[in-house]
Amino acid sequence: LRCMLRFTRAVYDDLRSGPGLPWNQRLAAWKSGFSANAWLLYKLAENDPDLYVSDLGAELQLYKINGSFNPVVSNKLVFSRLLSARQVPQPRVVSIIHDGQMFEEDARFDPDLPGTLARTLARYPRQVFRPTWCGRGHGVFFLDQGDDGLRLNGETVTFEKICAHLSKLDRYMVTAFQQQHPYAENIF
Repeated sequence: LRCMLRFTRAVYDDLRSGPGLPWNQRLAAWKSGFSANAWLLYKLAENDPDLYVSDLGAELQLYKINGSFNPVVSNKLVFSRLLSARQVPQPRVVSIIHDGQMFEEDARFDPDLPGTLARTLARYPRQVFRPTWCGRGHGVFFLDQGDDGLRLNGETVTFEKICAHLSKLDRYMVTAFQQQHPYAENIF
């Protein structure tokens, strides 16, 4: 039931913000268990959908693939730490946000969120904020400190406004921005 609810939510999101796909192809995608994004990404109008794991199939089965390790693999912060401990390159964790409070990664806790944010932006002017337990890009946003001020997802924002936004977040990790390889930029 949980998986079907997630798939129904994905179809709803697909309708709201999915790519412009003709209705006949969109219906074919859904009938095969794929989102419009996956349909375009895998070029399923030309390729056999049976050769790919559908979004519905992934929702129904893939969460079982990690077995008892699912909590570790599903938590981005824990998983990042695990990979880093094995010397697998990871973006640097700058800070974490828990219950509206920001904790610098390599410093003692300072209850002053604006001060913590200012210090981390001075060291890492491009940061990525993402929920530790969410996936598929939900809740992810980018903050850039440039000569012209702060930009949230490319839009100018005041320091006060971003601090107010951050104070409402829970279970977020903040990493230094890592430039994607050109092949990944083409996909995402």
